Amino acid sequence: VVASLPDQNQVDPEAVIRRIDPLNFDIQERLFACCRELEIQTIDLRPALIAEFEAEGEALYYYADRHLMPRGHEVVASALSEVLGEALKGN
Repeated sequence: VVASLPDQNQVDPEAVIRRIDPLNFDIQERLFACCRELEIQTIDLRPALIAEFEAEGEALYYYADRHLMPRGHEVVASALSEVLGEALKGN
C-alpha cells in the first residue's frame, strides 16, 4: 500500500509557506497512475485532511512550515488505520 501525504497548499490553498508558490503536484497523480498499473493499492490522504480542515477550520500544518501538527497526524492516522484495517482483515 502506498500513501500520499498532501502538501499544505493542497489542504489550505490560502497557506503562505515562506513565500514559496504552490508546487506542481503532478507527481502525486503520476504516482497513483503507476501504482494502478502495478496493481498496488493507494491511499490518497487529501480528502480526509481537506474534510477536517474545512469542517473544523483548525490548522493541521504548522504555520509556514509544511509539516503536520499533532491534529494533522491524528487525521492521517485515522485515515490510514481505516484503510489498512480493512486490508488486513482478509489476511
